[in-house]
Amino acid sequence: MCKAIAKQDLGFEHLCKLSWFPGTNQFYRWLMKHEDLALGYARAKRIQAHRMAHQQVEIADESPDHTGPQQMKAKLRCESRRWAASRLAPRSWGDKIEVAGDANNPLVDWKALFDLAEGKKE
Repeated sequence: MCKAIAKQDLGFEHLCKLSWFPGTNQFYRWLMKHEDLALGYARAKRIQAHRMAHQQVEIADESPDHTGPQQMKAKLRCESRRWAASRLAPRSWGDKIEVAGDANNPLVDWKALFDLAEGKKE
C-alpha cells in the first residue's frame, strides 16, 4: 500500500476508491494501530513529495513552445505540484524563512538583556 502511495500523483482519496485498497476510515485506523505502517506511510508521502517537485522540471521541459492556454495549464500543473510538495515535505520543499540580523540591525536576545539589567548572570 505504501508503494502505491509513493508512486501515485493523485490524492489519497483516489486510492481509497480502488477495489484492492481499504477505505479511508479503515486505513486511518490501521495507521493509528500499526506503527510500522505509519512510518511507511510517512516515508511514502515524502517520496511522493519529491516526485511531485521533480515533475515540475519535466512539465516545464515537455514543450518549450507552450503558448496561451497550454502555457497556463503547464504553469498551473507546476504550481499545484509545488504546493503539494511543500505541504507533504515542508523541510525539503516548503518556504524557508531565515531569521537573522544584519550589521546595522542585529538580533537582540531580550531575555538575556533583561537578565543582565537585573544583575542576573547565566
